[in-house]
Amino acid sequence: MCGIGTDQTIPLEALPLRSESVLTLVDGDGVIRYSSTSVERVLEYDQDELVGEHITERVHPNDRPRVSEMVQALTGEQEQADRSVECRYKKADGTYERVESVGSPQPTDEGWYLITTTDVTDRDASDVDAEAREEFDEFTKVVSHDLRNPLNVASGHVELLYEDVAEQNEEYRQRLRKVMYAHDRMEALIENLLTLARSGGEVDAAEWITFDSLCQRCWQNVSTADAELVIEFDGEIRADASRLQQLVENLVRNAVEHGGEDVTVTVGETDDGFYIADDGAGIPDEMKDRVFQNGFSTLSDGTGFGLAIVSEIADAHGWEVEVTVSQGGGARFEITGVERR
Repeated sequence: MCGIGTDQTIPLEALPLRSESVLTLVDGDGVIRYSSTSVERVLEYDQDELVGEHITERVHPNDRPRVSEMVQALTGEQEQADRSVECRYKKADGTYERVESVGSPQPTDEGWYLITTTDVTDRDASDVDAEAREEFDEFTKVVSHDLRNPLNVASGHVELLYEDVAEQNEEYRQRLRKVMYAHDRMEALIENLLTLARSGGEVDAAEWITFDSLCQRCWQNVSTADAELVIEFDGEIRADASRLQQLVENLVRNAVEHGGEDVTVTVGETDDGFYIADDGAGIPDEMKDRVFQNGFSTLSDGTGFGLAIVSEIADAHGWEVEVTVSQGGGARFEITGVERR
């Protein structure tokens, strides 16, 4: 028996069987305890196939944090989180469908929570896409003009002032250095925001790229200190060359910044893509779902946009990116769904 709400008890078999939505019951840890038969039509899984899995198991890696927060909202662990969330959910054939999940905060007698999931892929998103693109275009104009121009003016005046007092007052010089550092950090943030805004657009200029040569160019463009690059990839990748270069450079930069100046970075191939790994300290399990979020960084001077850019570029190509553990115990970023030859 399954109690829905506080004063109503119904058997599981009484839940609607012909619903166009998937009815799921999860426990307080987010583990699926029941799925309605509609899961066979909506997501093409057998009814019991998902039972025992965490609800985020087949959610797109970039969307998992929001789904986890929804479960926490149902259990009362996070009162400010939404009980409704849109995300990408992997179907049985490996493709992703955009779905909307709405949870009920009232537990069953077993302490389970009802979540109703509906396929929203076919919603008319043309107006939303056009509006979003217009907002992005306006955003880049504001960033490039209204932010960059006054920053350049301020930086110029500070540099002139620094030259005037460089040999006269050590205390002023140190303070000006801090201002100059802050200006450099603002410039980096602006550049990364612009890159992020431009990286997620649809790819319409894909070409075959010799991947090892591109990786060599990326290595030369990044400050790598005493780090070492090992390439174990032979062949070509079909992609937007500029954005693929941005993706690789950001992953290389991330490896060097977090793995140390003498880290070894390895580029290798998989059956349907490639990976970039290092032998640094790795990424703690509790952070793996957060590393692709905008603004998230474990470095005090990090912008937190590098891996978000990687994720946006991968999405634009229809690829998936996932962080795992390398053979050396460091971080390994796997990009799959890649067309290669």
